[in-house]
Amino acid sequence: MATVLGIHDYDNLAPDFSAPAIAVKIVELKSFLSQFEAMKPDSLSDQAKIDLRLIISNIKGRLLMLKDLREWERNPDMYSALSSSMIYDLMSRDFAPLPERLKSVIAREKKIPGILAAAKVNLKNPPKIYVSIAIEQVTGIIDFFQNSVPDTFKSVDDKALLSESTTVHNEVIAALKDYEKFVIE
Repeated sequence: MATVLGIHDYDNLAPDFSAPAIAVKIVELKSFLSQFEAMKPDSLSDQAKIDLRLIISNIKGRLLMLKDLREWERNPDMYSALSSSMIYDLMSRDFAPLPERLKSVIAREKKIPGILAAAKVNLKNPPKIYVSIAIEQVTGIIDFFQNSVPDTFKSVDDKALLSESTTVHNEVIAALKDYEKFVIE
């Protein structure tokens, strides 16, 4: 999300969707919720009161998604869509020279097989409509990695960087194809 907001300190990172990481996130969110709910809004400015309500609502929404709706156990498209969107976010904005953005793409792409592996562990009897959507989407996501990503960075002059990029792209494509088979089964 930081990349989308123009904060590029975390461009080499990707979220951890392993079940233990999600459990930790739930505990953290509950702690934050308690801290924000304990604040006394009477002592705040009108704008700060609004901000406080927004923060509390956002935390409750995230807890709803993680703890109650448990999309991470139900929606196979969530994982493959994240894989492409976190790369697209680096490609679509001209915030740094291509070689620098490619380094971030490579760093994130190296984490995609792990994200897809977490999906295989996390998903539990996803609804048929979610499976259908995931199957439909993953074909385009594979195409994105086969064509759009390399095309975006083809003008990079650093041959070693391009070579590493090709290797990592191929690993991502293989992981996505394997994930596609998993979702179909």
